[in-house]
Amino acid sequence: TWDNGVRIYGLDIYGEISEKIERESVSVGKTVLAFNANSSYYNSPLNLLDGNTTNVESLWYTNRPRPTDSLSWVVIDLENNYNINKFRLHDARTLIPDGSNLMGYNVYVSPDLPDISKIGANIDENTCWTKIIDAYAEDRTDVDVKVDDLIANGVRYVKLEVPRSRTTGLIQIYQFEVFGQEVPSLVQNVVK
Repeated sequence: TWDNGVRIYGLDIYGEISEKIERESVSVGKTVLAFNANSSYYNSPLNLLDGNTTNVESLWYTNRPRPTDSLSWVVIDLENNYNINKFRLHDARTLIPDGSNLMGYNVYVSPDLPDISKIGANIDENTCWTKIIDAYAEDRTDVDVKVDDLIANGVRYVKLEVPRSRTTGLIQIYQFEVFGQEVPSLVQNVVK
């Protein structure tokens, strides 16, 4: 018998959509392999991949890199290979009107696992990366949601890098979204 059981036979939910989610986003819930915040950080870079663009508390929040440790970075494992067509970064002013937006950032992609021990606070000695977004291409301080449309095929690993020279204050990034389509894996049947 199920004397103390709870049975739910249906559930209806009514309301309005608060935010449209683009289903091509392939970064939500993926893995942060490593990060360097150079000094203290206040919120984890895991918040970059939580899919939440409306919660003011859900962000990667860290001090500006020190002059001696000039780079803050996050390496993301997308867990499968993707053909990427867009990146979108929700900067500080998307939710904090007087926040410190970035002037720019670098994005690198790779199909191969980088050696995290070769990534330091000033240099990355991995040769697997391809740089596809350049922090110095233009000053994007006044752009709150930074969108980069591009083509990068067969990507599994993504590195978001913030150079000290492209910041004016704290790093406060709400989301870093990667968009694209999964590359179908080739599965071979082996007959014995």
